[in-house]
Amino acid sequence: MAERCSPEVRPVATVGLAELRARAAASVREALEGLAPRGILVADAEDEHDIELVALGALQAEADGVPLIARTAASYVRARAGQEPAEPLADAEIEAGAPGLVVVGSHVPTTTRQLDTLLREPPTPIAAAELDVAPLLDGGDRLAAAIQLGDAADAALRAGQTPVLYTSRALLRAEGPDGDLRIAALVSATLVEAVRRIRERPAWVLAKGGITSSDIATEGLGVDLATVIGPLIPGVPTWRCGPGSRWPGLTYVVFPGNVGGPGALREAVLRLVSAA
Repeated sequence: MAERCSPEVRPVATVGLAELRARAAASVREALEGLAPRGILVADAEDEHDIELVALGALQAEADGVPLIARTAASYVRARAGQEPAEPLADAEIEAGAPGLVVVGSHVPTTTRQLDTLLREPPTPIAAAELDVAPLLDGGDRLAAAIQLGDAADAALRAGQTPVLYTSRALLRAEGPDGDLRIAALVSATLVEAVRRIRERPAWVLAKGGITSSDIATEGLGVDLATVIGPLIPGVPTWRCGPGSRWPGLTYVVFPGNVGGPGALREAVLRLVSAA
């Protein structure tokens, strides 16, 4: 067995889309079994069938004794559990309306294109508010930034507008193996504090990005129990927040950063405001 890698060295392997489709689950199984301890495998996938192949390969590797931790979007969980893909929710199944709240923390190119489309062609009256990340990394007042953002969102909701809170789009990097994670944690904590400042209940909340959607749910909205009611659009699950959360019964949309085409975020908001 290979020596255990230090936390600073994480071997990374990839399975490209062409290889996945040519060799199916075997490509993922062999890649996982060839990884050193604490290694990371990144597998490309474009559709539900691709994700099912990845899940099958992971299951086969686990059956061979490889311990795995998955960090994935919801479609993998569905495939890993052996469930069929669910159809998007019907309008009657969506408890929504306007105004809602959109929080965008992800800075991947897919999210940036989707955000641009939403801001350029809003399907409902919106109030955009940007969190400039650079000053925070230079020691700026995070609490003051969060208060300004949260108060702006609260005022927009009272005026019948949907606040769109988003981080600046420039990709900022930090030195060291954990630098990017520290930046992500700082940004997420600021967005969480902004959401905590909001007093007016929105009709729904949509959070864009993995870390963002997790932290907004658990720390911003106090969700410790929720019901997954189905996908709003393909690959984008919708929750109903439990009774112990800040706003019980709230519709909460978990929108992964790299899911969907350029118009997907706008489509999601349109569905939420028009379903009512």
